[in-house]
Amino acid sequence: MKRKLFILLFFIPFTTTIAQNEVTFTIRIENVSTDSTLMPSDGSKQPVPMSPGVWAVHSTDAPFFMSGVQDRGDGLEAIAEDGSPGMLSDSLKGQSEILRSGVFNMPMGAGGPGPLLPGGVYEFNFTASPGARLSFAAMFVPSNDVFFAPDEQGIALFDTQNNPLSGDFTSSIKLWDAGTEANEEPGVGPNQVQRQSGANTGPPDSNNTVRLVNDGFTYPDVASVIKVTIAAVQTTPFIIRIENVSNDSTLQPSDGSLQFVPLSPGVWAVHEDPEPLFTPGQPDRGDGLESVAEDGNPVTLVTNLAGQTGVLQSALFNTPDGAGGPGPLLPGSAYEFTVNAAPGAHLSFATMFVPSNDLFLGPDEQGIALFDGQNNPMSGDFTSSLKLWDTGTEANEEPGVGPNQVQRQSGPNTGPADPDTTVRLVNDGFTYPDVANVIRLTINPVIPMPFTVRIENVSTDSTLRPSDGSKQPVPMSPGVWVVHNSLRPLFTDGATDRGDGLEAIAEDGDPTMLASVLENQSGVFRSDLFNMPVGASGPGPLLPGNAYEFSFDAYPGSYLSFATMFVPSNDVFLAPGEGGIALFDSNGEPISGEVTDQVQLWDAGTETNEEPGVGPNQVQRQSGPNTGPADPDTTVRLVDDGFTYPQVNEVIRVIVNPTPTSVDEVTGSVPLTFSLEQNYPNPFNPGTSIKYTTRQTGRVKLSIYNLLGQKVVDLVDQIQSAGNYQVTWDGRDKRGLNVTSGIYVYRLDVKGRSVTRKMTLLK
Repeated sequence: MKRKLFILLFFIPFTTTIAQNEVTFTIRIENVSTDSTLMPSDGSKQPVPMSPGVWAVHSTDAPFFMSGVQDRGDGLEAIAEDGSPGMLSDSLKGQSEILRSGVFNMPMGAGGPGPLLPGGVYEFNFTASPGARLSFAAMFVPSNDVFFAPDEQGIALFDTQNNPLSGDFTSSIKLWDAGTEANEEPGVGPNQVQRQSGANTGPPDSNNTVRLVNDGFTYPDVASVIKVTIAAVQTTPFIIRIENVSNDSTLQPSDGSLQFVPLSPGVWAVHEDPEPLFTPGQPDRGDGLESVAEDGNPVTLVTNLAGQTGVLQSALFNTPDGAGGPGPLLPGSAYEFTVNAAPGAHLSFATMFVPSNDLFLGPDEQGIALFDGQNNPMSGDFTSSLKLWDTGTEANEEPGVGPNQVQRQSGPNTGPADPDTTVRLVNDGFTYPDVANVIRLTINPVIPMPFTVRIENVSTDSTLRPSDGSKQPVPMSPGVWVVHNSLRPLFTDGATDRGDGLEAIAEDGDPTMLASVLENQSGVFRSDLFNMPVGASGPGPLLPGNAYEFSFDAYPGSYLSFATMFVPSNDVFLAPGEGGIALFDSNGEPISGEVTDQVQLWDAGTETNEEPGVGPNQVQRQSGPNTGPADPDTTVRLVDDGFTYPQVNEVIRVIVNPTPTSVDEVTGSVPLTFSLEQNYPNPFNPGTSIKYTTRQTGRVKLSIYNLLGQKVVDLVDQIQSAGNYQVTWDGRDKRGLNVTSGIYVYRLDVKGRSVTRKMTLLK
């Protein structure tokens, strides 16, 4: 029966809580005041310090206050009068509508918490999903109870198409009166924080409602004191693999038995603040680590981590590779999961050392840095970072034989309490195997996959047959492509064109404006225009029998969108649906081959349609750009105007091909006329040689990339004749600076096709 208990404890049907559409945001609050921003009536000139404050990501209105209503007594008064954020921060914890919250109190570059003086910056990160909003509050210090905050609804973090927002949001910030203390002239009042004898010393405000400041005194403009910017951060996906490397004799207790060491389901967290799970030398916090360490049950801990300050993402891991459901990790098996992280993030986790009372395996309280000092993603075996910890919640017994250990106990939490209640490294006098004989941890960033896209014009001289009896081909215009993980980067079906430049493509075949707008759009990884037909000497339209080609790198979860004008029209364009074409399948494998069936004919809704091929306001016949009458239906929609158009596959063919990371994998529809060898030596320090062969004359480009997909240096970029070549890389970037140790990707591009390999620099 006790053996059955062990099985039941580990087969609870846990579920992962991480949202697949979460985005990491960086919030930057700057004090832009000067020594003369505030000019009170006493003739002095003063800066405007700001206090530490509280932030919250929320799903409903009014997380801190409601305009026109009395302060709730949750702690806003302590911020607005004294710059103390602790009480309000504590009151937010556990509220269902508060998705994330925390305190900001450490100016960047400072040695400890403090107010924000001119030139100073508070910065913090969090993750959020569509529908979330941001609120914060910080004291306007030379006042009685005035604070900076957005209005009660907060700042939307996503637009109506669920794209994450980035930019300067200072215009959303206002100066509020908490209504808790009577206002005095800012900068000179005796009951203001710099001059008051103690906290909460001024007389109460006769109007005790929270409202915009309107007390007759003179305040500087908000924008002359504070600047608030929000940036959606591109993250790198990492694959985390936890393996059980124990065997049937790893544990050898005093009863003469030989045992393996099972590991339990556990919890992981990606965080920017240290100590997300525990503090060494301090008692367990009661957040659920005890349940992991005593019973292998991660549910409570993962729930509490979801709203913890400084935790960007968290979830449980519970299903071994290849298993049909959750369970413990036995020898030879592995837990594997993917996390997304931006520079500055660390990884922590905890999994029970099962034949024990309350021991767990994990890194130290700081976690494992996922990026190096140059913001390159870390990669490799990190087992040496793991340790065996004692939770301090139950008295230890000899591992593998103790009667209160999970395989033998009569129920959860049955053993006597540990007299030392602190979390610490195991040091109880019993014999334990080395950590490396039980567990192996590997961390590897997901390598971006290079893709080549080919857009062919397959129309003929008689594809279009207008009513005037003519037979015409269908030229296509230069266009724009975009790789993205956001929804609807170019348009929304059924909504009015956004004015970002799609109209210029659809009416005049000019992609310049839209390409420029996309460069800075949230959720866009790569974007560019395509305008050079293969083999042409310069930009131009795509005529029958010709093709545009372009290449890019993409991660799983990425989509491809593009737009090109159906030229003999007023404002009709060819594009995939609003969400784009998935570049990877549900298993994370890159798609390959023809995707024309996902391309449709769209009406931009900006100019009235005329019969295709004969309309006087179409690009070949119009007197100038944008000359036709406006479309009475201003929405972007599939073409449905009563005119006759050819089938999409009679005009365009679109082929997407991933470029494998090994030359040996190149097969099928991408015949290569070049080859790339593995660098030698590999690993290397300080230099390595790269050999390649081209079998025809053409432009050759050999480039080095880091694992973020950022170009390090071009080694070759020139026209070369057919032949064998060898170049050397000395481990320097394009500025001549030495790069750090790590994995790099080198890519050979020849005539629009490419192949990549990986190499390792060790120092």
